[in-house]
Amino acid sequence: MEKPKSIEKTDLEIVLTLIQHIEEPCEVQVGDNKHNIRAFYIREGKALLPQISNPDARAMLKATIEKHDK
Repeated sequence: MEKPKSIEKTDLEIVLTLIQHIEEPCEVQVGDNKHNIRAFYIREGKALLPQISNPDARAMLKATIEKHDK
């Protein structure tokens, strides 16, 4: 049974939001040091990959994770 198209759109919306946060993560100033939470978003993206049914969305997220996961 195929998933409704609206779920694929939702997959894409979720992926685009995660990509935005991976590319430009939030930062916090602690003393003289800046820290970001990119690693958190990468972990969330990796956990989400198997659940994404839209192949284009999955490929976009996977490429972004590979680019920033060092």
